[in-house]
Amino acid sequence: MAKNKKVFQGEFYTPESLSIESNKIIDNEFGENWRDENIVWDCAAGRGSLTKNGVYKNLFQSTLDQVDLDAMIDDGINTEAVKFRFDFLNDSLDELPKELLEQLNNKKDVLFFINPPYARAKGRIDNTNGVAK
Repeated sequence: MAKNKKVFQGEFYTPESLSIESNKIIDNEFGENWRDENIVWDCAAGRGSLTKNGVYKNLFQSTLDQVDLDAMIDDGINTEAVKFRFDFLNDSLDELPKELLEQLNNKKDVLFFINPPYARAKGRIDNTNGVAK
């Protein structure tokens, strides 16, 4: 996929330092066993940069583009994870992998990993006007 299309979609690659720091913050908040006790769903995984520095018992990674899933697999990112193509904002929950549905039906706690939406203050896209305010 062309880079400018990914930028237009709001794609953002998390720096490794931010990934490591975010896990430390979650450790402080939920205790050091949260990676084993919870479902971790990186619902906008892209190429897996938010989770690539950790090991998670129940990690699910979804992204819009098959090319990103293929890159995570080729690069050996979170080999223990269930990876799948999914549009988190638009697809039906019926399209989730059975492994995730089973976990959700067992009422396990879910921690969602996601980069927050962002915009430039004076972006080229009309709907970003006023962001700086």
